Amino acid sequence: MHNTRLQYSDILFLYEYFHQLDLSLDRARWTTWPDLQQYYKQESISPLLILQYFQQKYHITQDEIESNYSYTSQRKFKTIWLQTALFKYYVLEREALIHICHLLIDFDKILESKNEKYIIEFEILRQKVITFYVNPLHPMLTIKDNNTRSVEHYFQAFNTTCIPLSKYIPKSFYRNLL
Repeated sequence: MHNTRLQYSDILFLYEYFHQLDLSLDRARWTTWPDLQQYYKQESISPLLILQYFQQKYHITQDEIESNYSYTSQRKFKTIWLQTALFKYYVLEREALIHICHLLIDFDKILESKNEKYIIEFEILRQKVITFYVNPLHPMLTIKDNNTRSVEHYFQAFNTTCIPLSKYIPKSFYRNLL
C-alpha cells in the first residue's frame, strides 16, 4: 500500500481525540459505563463523525476498511520525527489510516454496548489507542503542540484546567461532512 499525506490540523486533531479517548476510558473504570456513554453523546464528538470525515477527506473506501489488514508501523520514531521536524511533511501509511478507521469503529461499538461496567475489551481498545497516538502521531507534533497533554475528558478533576477538544477541530471538519 502507499502513503497518504495529511494536513497538520488533522494530525493534531487525531492525536487529541485519541488522547481524550485514552483518558476517558481510563477514568471510566471508576464510574458507571452509562455515564461515559452520555458524555460522548452530549459533550464530545461521535467517533462515527470522525470516521466519516477521514473517509471523505482521504478517500478511504468501505472495501479498504472491510478488507483484512494488519497494522504494524514500519516507520521508526527517528524517521517520523526527521520528516516532520525538518521537512514539515506529515505522512501516514495507508494501513495507518485504515487502522484509525478501525479504532473509531471499535470505539463506537463499545459506546453502543449494553455493558454496565468496564470490561477487558475496553482496556484492550485503550491500549491499542495509546500505542497508535504515541507512535506514529506524537512524533509528528510540533514543539509548541508537543505539550498538549491537558485535553478535556470524561470524569476529569474539577480543579484541572483543560483545553476543550473543540479547539483542535480542523476548519474543514464540518465543511467536509456536508
